[in-house]
Amino acid sequence: MGDTEFATAVLAKRKFPKRGKKSNDPNEPSTRKQMLKHELADQYLDSEIKEYNALESMGAWEEVPESSVPPGKNITTIKTVYKPKYNPDGSLVELKSRMTARGFNLTKGVDYDEVFSAVPMLKSFRLCVAIAQAKGYMAAHIDFSNAFINADLDPDSSIYVRAPEGFPAKPGHVLRLKKALYGLPNAPREWQQTLLKAFGELGFRPNRADTCVLINEELPCIVCYFVDDCALFYKHTEVRNRLVKKLGSKFKLKDLGDLSRFVNIIVEKKRDATILHQGPYIRKVLRDFRMDDCNPAETPATAPSCLSKQQCPQEDEEKKDMEGVPYKQAVGALYYAANCTRPDISYSVNHCAQFGKNPGRPHWHAVKRILRYLRGATDKGLAYRGSTAEPLTIEVYCDSDWGNNDDRRSRTGYVVLIQGGAVEWKSQLQKSVATSTCEAEYYSICEAVKEIMWLVNFLTELRIPFKKPVLYCDNSGAIDLSKHERFGSRSKHVSIKLAFVREAWKNDVFEIAKVAGPDNSSDILTKATGPQVFSRHAETLMAGTAPTSGHTALVTRHFTDSDFCDVESLTLDDDFKRDLSTRENSFSQDSYPPMVRKCANDRCDAYLYWCKTSGNWVTFCLVCGLRNQTRRPACSICDSPSSIIPYSGYDSLDYKEELVCPYCSPPVHVFQLRPNAQKLEPCDRKDPTVNNARQRQNARKRNRSSYFLRSSVNGKRTRTTK
Repeated sequence: MGDTEFATAVLAKRKFPKRGKKSNDPNEPSTRKQMLKHELADQYLDSEIKEYNALESMGAWEEVPESSVPPGKNITTIKTVYKPKYNPDGSLVELKSRMTARGFNLTKGVDYDEVFSAVPMLKSFRLCVAIAQAKGYMAAHIDFSNAFINADLDPDSSIYVRAPEGFPAKPGHVLRLKKALYGLPNAPREWQQTLLKAFGELGFRPNRADTCVLINEELPCIVCYFVDDCALFYKHTEVRNRLVKKLGSKFKLKDLGDLSRFVNIIVEKKRDATILHQGPYIRKVLRDFRMDDCNPAETPATAPSCLSKQQCPQEDEEKKDMEGVPYKQAVGALYYAANCTRPDISYSVNHCAQFGKNPGRPHWHAVKRILRYLRGATDKGLAYRGSTAEPLTIEVYCDSDWGNNDDRRSRTGYVVLIQGGAVEWKSQLQKSVATSTCEAEYYSICEAVKEIMWLVNFLTELRIPFKKPVLYCDNSGAIDLSKHERFGSRSKHVSIKLAFVREAWKNDVFEIAKVAGPDNSSDILTKATGPQVFSRHAETLMAGTAPTSGHTALVTRHFTDSDFCDVESLTLDDDFKRDLSTRENSFSQDSYPPMVRKCANDRCDAYLYWCKTSGNWVTFCLVCGLRNQTRRPACSICDSPSSIIPYSGYDSLDYKEELVCPYCSPPVHVFQLRPNAQKLEPCDRKDPTVNNARQRQNARKRNRSSYFLRSSVNGKRTRTTK
């Protein structure tokens, strides 16, 4: 059996979660019969009885004879849903039972009418958190118990259900619902109307930019609600207490204290920052797709990205090979993280989503690459830092590639920063083909201006002062088109977009400026980049947050021997030396001198040390916990980290470097990166005896002044320096 067949057979045996299948949680029975056989049946029964009594006490229904049901009306049933509730750390909190109506048996226009119910945009919640951090607001969390049951149904459109299993009604009787039971198509709308009416009586009104964000003209308070969860952002504690008291008189609610979790986003309040991340959700995704023990990757995509439709399966055998791969499930799970708190994977996820209809093995490997990257940056998130009484600073970066897709459509990418923290970003293909780089960049400017106009309306409604937004673009031609009234042969067909952007610029909605290409933070939203470029831009988008779980850091850089120095040459304070002495067992003090380097985290004034883990040596920061910034295999003789030494005995087009242990005497070769490279004569750009032009060119690429000679130590190739 070949390697491909073996990998396919192993993959086929894996049990991945399927869309529409039951949950894999062992504490979540799918039916009442399974619940009665469950080891936690007693607790589930108590919660079920509690749910039934709560519905009856609130007058959710009344028993009526089945003969009184009007002709043509549907009679649906009730299903009890059993769900365990967990803490962010994974510990079990409680077991909940929810009696829901099977609303799919009802008919629109007969049993109900309108069903639309708004939910907040994720950027609105992030924007509220950024405003709260900048203006010194506090955040609280309120949860409404049995929220939908608080909404009254229209008596003219009655809905009939049969009694729930385990709680029989009188013979020949059914239940006529008086409250909006969970599962009804119109239940969310009825609850939203009831909640808005209650907040309206307290002086709140919806924000016109997002109706799920409520504002009060007299009180410094912002409310962002998502169905039955409310996040309160307030300036004074008295405002919160009065609001909670008045809402508690109308609804049964739980005051959950400070905001710590909202729509599956973890909110961590630090001394000078508020951090949003999805560590528990990402760990669950990694477990679901059996990637929780994979090797971390430095970037979510390899550069350059080479995915295309030509890699999609064409033969029936290839399509059959991909039938058991949960490609769409994985992309969908990653999309939620990319839209909530992870702009660093936005491009990679969006790019993989283009091949969801017929993915191939290269596309699945690209998805696993994203999971590998998240394995090393699980708790990475957005950070909003500092507070100021000055108007908010708004910076927008936009960028575009040009025609790198199969159908030659360019990709737009932009990010909006409030006080240095990202509140909105996007990476998507443009609607039409751009005929020049200037046109592609201008399309991205147009999309960014639309986002700026929405942001201006949102902040104006909240009466939050802000400076004029600044839009940064790295294309001079697109900037000139945004300002000046001129048309050319390459811009005459985009007149509508030109007029839209120019009108907004003339109305002083935003200011546009040039930014150098390497400083454009939206670059990673349009293309796959190398580790160093990706780390720098991702650190800007994520506002420099550090992981909290001790996993591999997002910031990953490549170092050379010249970046390290002896520990004796450094001036370290007593606390740092004391911290080092507590971890002395993690370092090999005898076989080689300890080597240190400044931490890659610019906000961490500390040094990195080598430590041994899983047969490899990695650099480790004792202060902020950044790991795996440099990884080298251990020497088989002295067990010390090997050094990367360029070697000129091979053609640099096929072979560039080898790993050699510098602490052994004589030096010992660890392994070769490409052992099948073509052998050449030793060369150097300063050696006058070398006449081969190609060898001189390769030596210049290596940019080394030392003269390397071939020697033999234990039958292995090493170097000697002249």
